[in-house]
Amino acid sequence: MGYTRTAKAESVSEILAKFDPVHRKIANSLRKLITGTLPESVKTVKWGNITYLSGSNLVWLLFYKDHMDFDFFMGGRLEGTEKSLRHVKITGLDEIDEKDFSRFLHNAAKLAVMASQ
Repeated sequence: MGYTRTAKAESVSEILAKFDPVHRKIANSLRKLITGTLPESVKTVKWGNITYLSGSNLVWLLFYKDHMDFDFFMGGRLEGTEKSLRHVKITGLDEIDEKDFSRFLHNAAKLAVMASQ
């Protein structure tokens, strides 16, 4: 399959099956980190992408040919240039710092809950 931002699938398993083992390992590591950090988060597929909710849209995983993006929906309230999203570009497992990602997730979850109220 050619790599695109959207996997055009209806389930997480279908999305992961479309990508190479490196992308699957990164995605599975991030999924484990999300559920370990925010066990109350809800996993779903939105717009053809693996998406997690916590009060409202929290994060999603976007697949590209040479990397993955870990996008924060409420990122507009975090530092950066995009209006509403912020992302972390990941090319390998060694780039996932669990302590930093957990902190990012907790902050994003607080913003998502505030947005849903």
